[in-house]
Amino acid sequence: MLTQYEVMDASQPVLCTSKTHYGCLQKVISVTFTEGYEDVHLYKGATLVFALFRPCILTRGDPRLDRLNIHFYSREDEKILHVTDITRVYGLVGRVKDGPNSWAIIDRGNRVSRVAYLTHEDGCEDD
Repeated sequence: MLTQYEVMDASQPVLCTSKTHYGCLQKVISVTFTEGYEDVHLYKGATLVFALFRPCILTRGDPRLDRLNIHFYSREDEKILHVTDITRVYGLVGRVKDGPNSWAIIDRGNRVSRVAYLTHEDGCEDD
């Protein structure tokens, strides 16, 4: 399952920024605390859910497609396993074969995506 998710950007630890990634979901793991750790606001019985991903290695695509949120990749990184809180998983994305060993990720689920209905009157004419 190809999914869009965020993980903390390790190159910017002081800023606590996150970075969007695409990858293949490997596992979903839940951890329930049998003891409380109030100093970090984890109380007895609290459950945290994590998702583990193999990230896609993105390749440079056509810059004209950037605004359409289409990204290209040729393989998943077998050496890296990203772990993120399940609330940082944004959704399933589609992929389209783009040559023998390449795919295009079609992401319509991010914050700037929106649905639009255009009619013939709105300027969608055949040239």
